Amino acid sequence: MAKITKKPSASKEQSKEALAKAKYAAAKAAKRAARSVSPVAGVNEGTSAQPIPAVATKPKRVRYVREVKPVQSRAASSVLPPRSGTFSARLMSKGMALPPKDERGLAMKMMG
Repeated sequence: MAKITKKPSASKEQSKEALAKAKYAAAKAAKRAARSVSPVAGVNEGTSAQPIPAVATKPKRVRYVREVKPVQSRAASSVLPPRSGTFSARLMSKGMALPPKDERGLAMKMMG
């Protein structure tokens, strides 16, 4: 039986990764600390704090609203003639029959 040995490369890679992560975290924390301490804070410690003047704000413009025109009442529509009850008139309303001869002649003249 052969003796099984541990692979040393796997444990070394894990330790290298852990060291790299720790260095990265330390560098990131140092940057955060440097950013949080502003250089202006150290200069102004000896001087008295001066109030910041209020910024003048522009007055808001009035919103444009179109004038409302008075609503005109609808004119009563003209009264239509009573419906024709003839058979040919009912077919014409459905577009199934030709108009009478005298109207057909006018339409042909108009078309040309």
